[in-house]
Amino acid sequence: MAGISRWEWKPGLFLTAVTTEDFAEGHLSLHVFDRLTRPNAALSAALPGVLCRGSRSFPDEGALAKEAARLGGGLSHAALRVGELSELELALSFADEGLFRQRESAYRGAAALLGELYLNPQKQFGRLAMVPIAREKEDLRERFSASDLKERLLGKMCSGEAYGAPLLGAPQALDRVTVHTLTAYHRSLLTGGVTELVYIGSLEPDTLLPPLRAAFAALPQGEEHTLLPGEVRTVPPRGKLRLYREVSPEGKGALAMGWRLGRETASEDPVLYGVLREALHILFQDLRAQVFLDPVKGVLTILADSERPEETIQVLRQRLSEKIPADIAELAREKSGREWLELQRDPVAFARLLARQRVLGGLSAGDAAARCLTVSTEELEEARCALREDTVLLEEAAS
Repeated sequence: MAGISRWEWKPGLFLTAVTTEDFAEGHLSLHVFDRLTRPNAALSAALPGVLCRGSRSFPDEGALAKEAARLGGGLSHAALRVGELSELELALSFADEGLFRQRESAYRGAAALLGELYLNPQKQFGRLAMVPIAREKEDLRERFSASDLKERLLGKMCSGEAYGAPLLGAPQALDRVTVHTLTAYHRSLLTGGVTELVYIGSLEPDTLLPPLRAAFAALPQGEEHTLLPGEVRTVPPRGKLRLYREVSPEGKGALAMGWRLGRETASEDPVLYGVLREALHILFQDLRAQVFLDPVKGVLTILADSERPEETIQVLRQRLSEKIPADIAELAREKSGREWLELQRDPVAFARLLARQRVLGGLSAGDAAARCLTVSTEELEEARCALREDTVLLEEAAS
């Protein structure tokens, strides 16, 4: 992997570039970070899809798909969560083979299309068009109905905090998404969001900025931004052990257990908690349990399907009270390190990691993988014991 170059060429607008020939296609993506709050959760979920329904120069999805195909790639969008932030993502893949002028032409086209989507979305009477908004709201309603247990647990654990706001918002919040509110939210991102552009491809850094300057020349230069570097690492104080149980109509139980991690531990060494997550996953694999740990959110969750939930709860709590075996700790170190390195083999995942480095305190995949191998069994044991401090069991039966 070649070196990485970074620029801030407008206030709050950053470019990270990786010059490499490891991938068959080039990749250019736009990542816009904003505070995730309950009022804007549904807006942040709806906006990426609306922007990709059409633009001033490409008035419908067919025209957009045709332009992306002409560039030799494809277009995708996503609404993501990074700690207490929402992340809007627009991504383009494009041809990165052949003569230099062919590769440069594809990149220029990708930069122009990305700027067009973000700055000149399809509008009517100066506002975002109603048709794509209505379609996106309908798509989100279907996703609301399939909201997973982990999201519900997070909402219960962190009620009243930004972390408790589900990325997709709530059904009633979706009803308040209108042409006016979404247009206003889009404008607020243009002036106040922190924007990261990520390029991965074979072109040298000195050829990248001119096309981007042309494509994003109309981006307003805000003087103040809603996010400062490193703010996403703030973790709420240690909370309580929470247990949430949901029973399906067939009588099958779905269990979710969650812990709030301490500010002083979770934010300072996220790699350590990644290894801990992997060790717990190995410990609980016979229970068909899934273990999720996000040190940025400061939340550990364990999900398990069970026909005898009380017995499963007892087993989970017993194993959490026991020392992690040395062989499992070693396996967890190796697997966690491989997962970090694998991020660099997928251009989409690698671009997301690069875009988030500024708000995640500069953690790189290579450094994280190396740190995994140095996590000691004693450190893991200390982190495991911290999960049991000041915990109170809370059980809630789903209606």
